[in-house]
Amino acid sequence: MLKRLLHYLRFIIKFRISFGPTGKLVVYSDADYASDKADCKSVIALVGLIRGGPVFWGSHKQTAIATATTEVEYVAMSFTAKQGQ
Repeated sequence: MLKRLLHYLRFIIKFRISFGPTGKLVVYSDADYASDKADCKSVIALVGLIRGGPVFWGSHKQTAIATATTEVEYVAMSFTAKQGQ
């Protein structure tokens, strides 16, 4: 088991997260308008970056049905902003 662990660590070391020069938190969010054809609900995706490296990410299916793409994007931004609370 120890051999397998060392082999894994040697293999995975090249996939490390790299961080850039700025230390600001940058958050992106997006929504897919009515992607589920069965219930017409949208899916939200979000990712937070510090120095270019991801620190959190996720996706969430909206609970309400939005009637416009603008509404879907607004709900996505609102949901993303609440993740830090």
